[in-house]
Amino acid sequence: MKRALPAAIAAILLLSSAANTATPGAIFRDPPADKAHPATVDSVEFASGGSALAAQIFHAAGGGIHPVALICHGFPGNEQNLDLARALQRAGWAVVTFHYRGSWGSEGAFTFRGGVADAKAILARLKTPKPEWGIDPSRLIVIGHSYGGYVAARAAADTPGVTGVALIAPWDMADTARSTAKMTEKQKHGMEADLAGEAKARLAGTSGAAMVKEILGAADLDLTLLAPALARMPVLLLTASRDTPDDQAAGLQAALGKIPGAHLSAARMETDHGFDDRRIALESAILDWAAGLPGAPR
Repeated sequence: MKRALPAAIAAILLLSSAANTATPGAIFRDPPADKAHPATVDSVEFASGGSALAAQIFHAAGGGIHPVALICHGFPGNEQNLDLARALQRAGWAVVTFHYRGSWGSEGAFTFRGGVADAKAILARLKTPKPEWGIDPSRLIVIGHSYGGYVAARAAADTPGVTGVALIAPWDMADTARSTAKMTEKQKHGMEADLAGEAKARLAGTSGAAMVKEILGAADLDLTLLAPALARMPVLLLTASRDTPDDQAAGLQAALGKIPGAHLSAARMETDHGFDDRRIALESAILDWAAGLPGAPR
């Protein structure tokens, strides 16, 4: 049974498979050509925990400095949300995508906590950018999907000056830890095998057993605990109807609803965890939300 959301939530987006507003032009229209300052992509590296992280910066067309969006991918990173990165780039945002330590060619060994540290290290570096990056560190948003949703929430909560954070089906590892603790040994071994299969050829320095052990000790990785810090900034929460309970962020949503002045925009779309049949709706929701933030491109 659905319950009414608390009145303290500042905005609720009513999006469904049937309801849609005008599609932002950046979804389907290229920006005006700028020969002097064309849109480009640079391969870069960021340092975190002694490891070099593979990353890219999508530069928007046009001179001057641009607001920047950091996108954090999920586990193990099969969905990179690069369509979203390109849409934001067309809308005038610089976009940074990266791979956590031990994933997809980045140095080091993968751990869930290590990925959080990586995002925080990149945010710190973006606060003092190289001039050639053409980004404005005072206009910085963080976007994350699934595991990357928790990473984005934690990194934004721990980094002063973040303009806003968008969470796409964010994974609450503490919720998973509670359900995993009730599993039989046979079920845990099955989970280890599933995680090992996901990691194969994608993640380095880890194993299914190591990841299950980290999840079981994830009481501190509780998404709901971040509500007081996230209440300082605009939050967009997008969830999927055909998804698991630990990706619904129900605890975070309820906690933000109890905090006076919290600014949460939330929507549940009729889709799956990857938003596979609602990619345009997903991009549109994020572009519309981002366009209303202070310092967004015109």
